[in-house]
Amino acid sequence: MDTGNPAQREPTLRSDALRVNLRRTSVGVQIPEAHRVLLDVVADWTSLQERTEEMLREIHHRFVGWPQALDDLHRRAMGDFARYDGHLRGAEGIAVFCELYAKVAVEAPPPVRADAARQWLYYLTRVAAESSDDTLSRNLEPVGAAVGRFGEVLGVTPDLLAEMSPYLRRFAATLQHRGVVGAPLDDALRLLAASLEDVYVAFGGGDDPAEWLAGLGRAGEPPEAFAAITHERLARLLAQVRGLDGTSDAEALLALPDTGDLARAHIDAARDLARAAEGAAGRLDELHWLLEMVGRPHLAGVHEVALRQLTRCWSALMAEGEPGARADVAREVFVLLRRAMSQFPLTVQGLIEQIGRDAMASGDGGLAEVVVGEILATDFQYPEFGGFTPEWDVRVNPGHLGSIRTYLRVIEADPVRARPLLAGLVVHLRLGGVFISDTDLFQKDISSLLGSDVSPVYLYAKELLRLFPAYHNEIGAEGVLRDVSTRLDELEGRRDHLFHFLRKQCHVECNSEMVPFTEEIIRFCAFGDPEPLRGYLPEALFAELQAEPGREPLRTVFDRLSERGVPVEELLSTTTDAVTSHLATLPGCDPTAVEEVDLLFRVRSEIADKYRLDGDDALQRLRAFRRIPRERVDRIEDDLQGGRYDDALDGLLGALESLREIIQRPGPVDAAEDIYRKRHIAVGIPSMYGSYHEERFEAMGLSLRLEAFATALAERAVEDSELLPLTDARMRRVARWLHLLMRALRVDGFRAQGLAHCASILDEAVESGVTDRQYLNVFWLASRNLESAIQARILAVYEQPARVIVGRMLDRGVVAGPAGASRDEAILAITEGLLRNVIAESFGLQRLDQLISRVLHAIDDQLRTAPQRRLTATPRRSPAPDIVRISDATETSAGVVALGNKGYMLRRMRGFGFHVPDGFVITTATVSDRLAGGPAPGPDTETAARVAA
Repeated sequence: MDTGNPAQREPTLRSDALRVNLRRTSVGVQIPEAHRVLLDVVADWTSLQERTEEMLREIHHRFVGWPQALDDLHRRAMGDFARYDGHLRGAEGIAVFCELYAKVAVEAPPPVRADAARQWLYYLTRVAAESSDDTLSRNLEPVGAAVGRFGEVLGVTPDLLAEMSPYLRRFAATLQHRGVVGAPLDDALRLLAASLEDVYVAFGGGDDPAEWLAGLGRAGEPPEAFAAITHERLARLLAQVRGLDGTSDAEALLALPDTGDLARAHIDAARDLARAAEGAAGRLDELHWLLEMVGRPHLAGVHEVALRQLTRCWSALMAEGEPGARADVAREVFVLLRRAMSQFPLTVQGLIEQIGRDAMASGDGGLAEVVVGEILATDFQYPEFGGFTPEWDVRVNPGHLGSIRTYLRVIEADPVRARPLLAGLVVHLRLGGVFISDTDLFQKDISSLLGSDVSPVYLYAKELLRLFPAYHNEIGAEGVLRDVSTRLDELEGRRDHLFHFLRKQCHVECNSEMVPFTEEIIRFCAFGDPEPLRGYLPEALFAELQAEPGREPLRTVFDRLSERGVPVEELLSTTTDAVTSHLATLPGCDPTAVEEVDLLFRVRSEIADKYRLDGDDALQRLRAFRRIPRERVDRIEDDLQGGRYDDALDGLLGALESLREIIQRPGPVDAAEDIYRKRHIAVGIPSMYGSYHEERFEAMGLSLRLEAFATALAERAVEDSELLPLTDARMRRVARWLHLLMRALRVDGFRAQGLAHCASILDEAVESGVTDRQYLNVFWLASRNLESAIQARILAVYEQPARVIVGRMLDRGVVAGPAGASRDEAILAITEGLLRNVIAESFGLQRLDQLISRVLHAIDDQLRTAPQRRLTATPRRSPAPDIVRISDATETSAGVVALGNKGYMLRRMRGFGFHVPDGFVITTATVSDRLAGGPAPGPDTETAARVAA
């Protein structure tokens, strides 16, 4: 978003960071007097004059935004040419426009320079083509000067020379067509000859296309189009252009192919390949050829065309292939893609995304399954974080984010069929790491995924989403983070280079790696060892820390804290208010050093709050979320303050259930983006500020933070409560915990029907009073159902993708197995560790396992002292008789605990009208008592009589 005029925009800005930036960059702009001719020429058109003045102010600004400046310049130069051509001072205006193009081509960053050179030639061509017969000779004077200046620009940016050949040829041809003779045309032809020489050297310096063809295993004569691009022909062209006199051999020079012609010839060769072989074989050859093309920098001008052709080629393969043969074609395509991945990762990722989406949309389940498997077998790009640059950029694998987005786009096309990709991406990110920067605006990717129908695979989508450090609305350093980092830097007038670097890194390229980076800065200030910072800092700054560690006043503060029993690691695990409290009591320390320590911890806290999913401020965030009534939050806080932790957990689960409804609500993404790109004080810094709001995205981030808080609360309730001796009241509380944790599982995406059945059995048990051994049976059943749920919902889904991915990661050296382990043993060990972590971090699952385990141990201990003890302190229903007829609809006290699962289901089926023969069920208590040799509920004769009846 263009920031526009700072004076006009600042009152409406919602970004603190941008407001500060605009104040710093709102400097006076002086338009050179010679350039005011542009304003004089359009003086009769008020709106044009205003836009021209705005363009001049931008391009002469001290902190110019080059892309916008070039767009405005080209718009005015091209759009207003007729007015300059008809004005007495038009030639002066043309000269000024050429000066401005030259300014951009020399001073702007490299990508903008190329655009400026290209657009400058477009402009010169238009002047030559559209000047009237009366003004042509007048206008040629600034054009001739511009051609000379253009040659100087190419002299300092020689990498642009070959790229300019099509535009130079068009310009020279236009001059020739208008009958121009002399300097402008001669100079243009000389530049064209030099450009074409560079073209033929560049095209002839890479692999010979004949070698590409040989790599396809093609026999016989090459297709006709290959004659235009062989190294042999390029050598002839190079000799020809070197032998021409640009001025006397103009026609021959203009007839030579430029970089665009040669690039298009490569496309023609691809089409010839497709025609030379029948069916899928020809398409596969074309695909291979196009992949070779998009990896060659000298073919950049046709990369976009090649990518479109790649997509069409894949679509044709799918359309022409028989349904049963599509999977085989897909496998062959992925063989080519994997071969090309190391050379052209970004191109391959784009094609994999297209293939994956097409396969998901095809309705062909077999094809979708094969494509998913092939994607999992294709190498993933990991972050390879290498620290920060002196310009506050990040050293990271540029293909990493593309790999993540490729997976996400395919998953969105059909989340159910792409479930293995969800699991696979979790494996990649857990083992290989994830890096996302604020400037990536990854919040939009999360919203997009949630906007697809992820409800059937919510458990896996949520496990994936938990790994992204992107749940924040503010982009860049805003609010308190900006204030405290600035204060830290300004305390010593920006003379502390480490603190200055920390501040600038926060403001320019904020990301989750800033959390451990800030923590290592704190440890460095405490202990003086710079080595852990080596992986983060530029070499020059790290060398400075090694040479002059200094910071004795800061070290004194940390020493005093340690003497008081508050070491650094404890400070890192406490709140900033607690840190401030500890610092306030320190005697004999430098006040500036004390404040710097306090600010360091506040910077770290603000960054951690932004990127980590801790539950420390979850209730505060919940209160700020308008879709949850404040009264519910008040009740949760009251329960916490009153020590009613079970009730508080119940309230939190209710809020989480409401959030899940919002997250799974169908409908398109409706986001509010308020993003500003900073006017760069330092060239090349990709900083941006602003905010992003979207309801499902915000509900997911809040849900993950609330789960962290609820998990801590559940652990406190379950672990701190005494179970022995088992009493009626304690078992009722256990039953409530079981129901609460069952709700937690459902919030996480588990169905857990077997566990729900166990919960209903436990409810019946605590209502009627049963023996410890019967409770033991209930919890053993719950334990088995929990194991089944883990097997079905986690192990069965993650294990196979994990084994494939871990194997490739081991082969590539991304992960290492245990010392001395074979490859298979290493895969097994790493996979098992991964699965344990997935289970442990699942909301509710680990806590439920802990609860069941604790109760089983407690019952086992109880049975050692009282084998047949029955909990009957406060039974709430009449005990079931010892024998119950299947057809007796009047007996309502006998549930699944009394009748066992089979007996209970037989009575239910009879009640539903199914044909179940008449019979009876002996209750579990009766059987248990008799097997244990305990007292019978009545005389044997009475029981026998009832059985006989």
